[in-house]
Amino acid sequence: MSVNPVSGSRTSFVGRRRELAALTDRLHRAAIGDGSIVLLAGEPGIGKTRTAEELAAVAPAFGAAVLWGRCWESEGAPAFWPWIEALRGFLRASPPEQLAADLGDGAAEVARLLPELRDRLPTIGLAAPDDRPEARFRLFDAVTAFLRSASRRQPLLIVLDDLHWADGPSLALVQFLGREVVESHLLLLGTYRDGEVYDDHPLADSLAALQRQPAVARLSLAGLSAPEVAILIGMPAASGPCTPGLARALHDQTEGNPFFVQQVLRHLRESDERALGDLRLDAAG
Repeated sequence: MSVNPVSGSRTSFVGRRRELAALTDRLHRAAIGDGSIVLLAGEPGIGKTRTAEELAAVAPAFGAAVLWGRCWESEGAPAFWPWIEALRGFLRASPPEQLAADLGDGAAEVARLLPELRDRLPTIGLAAPDDRPEARFRLFDAVTAFLRSASRRQPLLIVLDDLHWADGPSLALVQFLGREVVESHLLLLGTYRDGEVYDDHPLADSLAALQRQPAVARLSLAGLSAPEVAILIGMPAASGPCTPGLARALHDQTEGNPFFVQQVLRHLRESDERALGDLRLDAAG
């Protein structure tokens, strides 16, 4: 089961064998009870979300359900939005009796995060509004306990995309899970733009805290190599036949960023086909 997948057409996927192998290994380990958190960093357009999609595509081979949550760039999103998005579809797709068993005594706390849960389980108690730290702890503990219990039934891959836009409470819940994910059937993959996380960024403190946890790892995506760029632009949806010189020229201009490579090619095709030909000739020379 894949809940809340990233919408839109999937772009061509080239390279990333080492990173995808490492992520697949983490997913395998989660499936057998060795859970973890992986933080996938890189610049815009480098392929973080696309790599997460590739991991999600192999999740069924490990019997894992996939939960997607995406952080909201603009103002107006409620606290915990990526968690709400990730959990909402999963809760709706789960039979009520299974939900009740997995939620246990924490059902009322989780319903504070997802009020629609009461439509599925109308008999759960009410948790009074409470902004004290103790109430926040109870909520985090209830959500984490629910995920651990549900993952024993079916391993879970949770993808939280664009953590550089995440609200503070969402990041705090990620930190809490970092201490509790050991010996679970959970893999949380969080993506973020490392170039946007400065010392005073809300994510900076969370990253420092997370990286002190033994069950947390960090992967960084760099640009594609020139041969990988050649493969990317030689695909039918790209520019057509590719020479090594053209691939090197595009690699030098874009530093191997897949999105920028495709944008340069699109611009050249749309503005002047001769410009693309000139680039080929310059590269050949």
